[in-house]
Amino acid sequence: MNFNLIDSNLFFMILRVLLIILGIGLVIYGIITWLKRANKVSARLEQFVSTKVQPTSVPTASRIIPREISGSLFSRTIISWFHDFLHLMGRFTPEKLTIDMEHKLTVAGKPSNLRAGDFFAIRILVLLAGIIFAFFVNRNFNTINKTSVLVGLLMIGICLA
Repeated sequence: MNFNLIDSNLFFMILRVLLIILGIGLVIYGIITWLKRANKVSARLEQFVSTKVQPTSVPTASRIIPREISGSLFSRTIISWFHDFLHLMGRFTPEKLTIDMEHKLTVAGKPSNLRAGDFFAIRILVLLAGIIFAFFVNRNFNTINKTSVLVGLLMIGICLA
């Protein structure tokens, strides 16, 4: 019995189930959002279509309240979480390396407002991505050859640099 085939089939079956659950969740979310938006649109249409009653007195000017939220949802959530995660990982960087890298980043003009800890955290994440890629290239040990090992090692080397 070929266990690698069973493992890969099980992996893909679990992946399909997760994608189906995600799809059903997105459909439900879309329907709920559509229904809520339909109620808002109906209320706005009613506001513009209905006849207006002329006020007997002159209305006073109301104060405009500025918007408190700035930026897109993506920048407020995903980007913020990513920066917090980088900051958390950057705490584990040795102080001497941090000072040296901070100087190099300052000389380079602080690209993307990166701090040294964030830079090292990104390097670790890229290295992990390279290791995962090398694993997927070489996951079938029955048909492993020099080319796939070389591609995996090359990817790890590129991600390490």
